[in-house]
Amino acid sequence: MVGEFDVVDQIVDIPEALWERFSEVAGIDRAGFDDYYSNSELGVGIEIWRHVRYRKDLPLNEVDPGGRPPQSFKYLRA
Repeated sequence: MVGEFDVVDQIVDIPEALWERFSEVAGIDRAGFDDYYSNSELGVGIEIWRHVRYRKDLPLNEVDPGGRPPQSFKYLRA
């Protein structure tokens, strides 16, 4: 793991509204977003607050024994 963050809120809305609200910070381009939400009436966006980048990467089992990695992840630029 490279870091962690706090979830402030989960926003459930139609994909177009999520794009309008989060497109500048979503870490995905419009084509990828549209592909991900194709055939979906609703989507979920998460609003994050405090984030921490660890000084050294940690193995997942050191942070959460028995934990599983997420379905997907993406490195975002600052």
